[in-house]
Amino acid sequence: MGEHSENKKGYLKRSLAVTLALVLFVIAVSFFVTGQINHIEEQYSFEELRQEVRKLAETVQSHFQNDREQLSVLAAVAASYDELDSPELWQILDSYVSVGMIDRVEILLPDGAVLTRGAQRVELGGALDFEQEAALGAHITNRVTDLTGSGSYALRHYVPIQKDGRTVALLYGVIQLSSLPRDLPSVSFSYGGSAAVYLIDGATGDFLMDTWHQDTAGNIWELGERPMAEGYDHETLKQGLIDGKTGYVVFVSQTTGAYLYFYYEPLAINQWRLALSVPESTVFAGAATIRRMLNVFLAVEVVLFVVYLLWVLRLARKDTREKQRQLKAVSTTYNIERLLFTAHERRENLAKALEQIAGLTGAGRVVVWIDSPGAQDMTYLYLSSRPGVLLQQSDIHKDAVRLLLEYFKNGHERFTADSPRELHAILPDGAAPDLTSMIAVPVEELDGSVCGLLAASNLKVREANAALLQSIGLSFSMFCHNLRSYNALKELGETDLLSGLNNRNRYELDLAGRLKEMEGPRACLYVDLNGLHSINNTLGHAAGDRAIKQVANELLRRFGKAHTYRIGGDEFLAFLPGAGAALAKRQGEALCEALKGAGVQVSVGVAWTEGADAPEVLVKDAEERMYQAKQSFYASADLPGRRAGEQPACTE
Repeated sequence: MGEHSENKKGYLKRSLAVTLALVLFVIAVSFFVTGQINHIEEQYSFEELRQEVRKLAETVQSHFQNDREQLSVLAAVAASYDELDSPELWQILDSYVSVGMIDRVEILLPDGAVLTRGAQRVELGGALDFEQEAALGAHITNRVTDLTGSGSYALRHYVPIQKDGRTVALLYGVIQLSSLPRDLPSVSFSYGGSAAVYLIDGATGDFLMDTWHQDTAGNIWELGERPMAEGYDHETLKQGLIDGKTGYVVFVSQTTGAYLYFYYEPLAINQWRLALSVPESTVFAGAATIRRMLNVFLAVEVVLFVVYLLWVLRLARKDTREKQRQLKAVSTTYNIERLLFTAHERRENLAKALEQIAGLTGAGRVVVWIDSPGAQDMTYLYLSSRPGVLLQQSDIHKDAVRLLLEYFKNGHERFTADSPRELHAILPDGAAPDLTSMIAVPVEELDGSVCGLLAASNLKVREANAALLQSIGLSFSMFCHNLRSYNALKELGETDLLSGLNNRNRYELDLAGRLKEMEGPRACLYVDLNGLHSINNTLGHAAGDRAIKQVANELLRRFGKAHTYRIGGDEFLAFLPGAGAALAKRQGEALCEALKGAGVQVSVGVAWTEGADAPEVLVKDAEERMYQAKQSFYASADLPGRRAGEQPACTE
């Protein structure tokens, strides 16, 4: 019995010794693993910082590029006006508020004065040098004091207004630096909002944006040196920012006393640098979780420890796969948003966005329907069997779109169907041919109205995610809004405001494009309003404007807007696709008679071709015939003894 007891004690001692050894071993391994995890987390953090800064840099540069494109459109619109203080022009410019990053639009005149809201002229006493700014062309200033007298800091984004190849003024958008974080939404979401973002002028050290101190008046050099972590040097940081290099440092925050991980990179704008800082607690958040798990290991028995370890390894693999899937989803969603940001101008980006949606959801086809006010609705289809190809069909799935819209109007936020039976419960067989499953979400405007529809069908069910597609739908809302704004600006730039006809800009574009592509017989009517100068001088410009509108309205009524232009003050053009000589002459005579009955005299030149002549030749021929008719009209009008009521012919 005593021997058995001694053996039992020896066994217990050995077990305790083994357990203690195992615990000590686990503690040692835990310290070693923790140190390694800290090192890996630090390296991973710097790589993540680099990727985040790079994405932010692309976003910042994309926003400024988009602003320049929008300002260029406004400059082209301004160039079409004879007077830059025109009320009609400033109705357009003043409406351009909070679009992109621009807070307001102003015009710098050659005499150094500025036209601001409502065409108000402000004398600056030489504060702005027109010649100096014009010599730089389209450019962005560094940090300057806003001219409003508020003392706030801003940037000015200049674009020249040119007429006949000469810069007559400079249009610029004012960007308030205090609103930059709001205008760049991705800034607020860096590291879940725990990161601080800085935009620094490398030439002066001035902050253009500082989300940590919420201060746009600071200067990075005036903040002084910070205590650096081992291996990092303040002078290296300063020289790197000055020289436009890429790098990172770890220093102690003067505000919190904690270590901040700081990464910087140059931008392709002036000498600006973009930087991001993240607290150490965020950097090592993953490592802290693992350390807590390792401490739990110390409290369990050997068998349970092994079982627990196996379970943790299995969970870690599963969690890693899920995180990788989530990271892929986040990255893809960001890429889709970036592509859609300019898809209203670059339609190939829409194809890439739909292709990425198909890859993310495992869909065989992706359809987006866009409501186009004033134009035919657009439906774009991407098929995984035809990668890189975007099919645009206005009549595809019309019944499906109509039924889904009714479904969403009944209060449903999304439609999901994992089988043909569920699908056909909402969409009859004829409305959804060859479809086996679908996820569909509405695309909404800022006011909540539906402006489009996004649907992914024939999905791999395991990869399908309705919530993911719904979040992507928000990016399409941005695309829909940008598309409408772009089309509205384009319409303003190509429409004559007085007559409602296409203007000279649109005529020049069509002359080099779609007018050349016309095939078969066609005719051209060159119309000149007789005596406009005399009407303006005797009856006033309002009467002249009414006469122009009468001619324009008659042209629109007879020929529509697509191929009808006002190319000068009293000159108009109308192309008649498919019209032969006889029809064209009848149309010209009918136009003259209709306007004559309304008290408006015009001279019309009619030219036609069977398809061989270029549009420029047709226009020149019609113009010559118009001048012949005009000479005949004035010659007949001056003949002495002409019977009362006798009128010369107005067509040639």
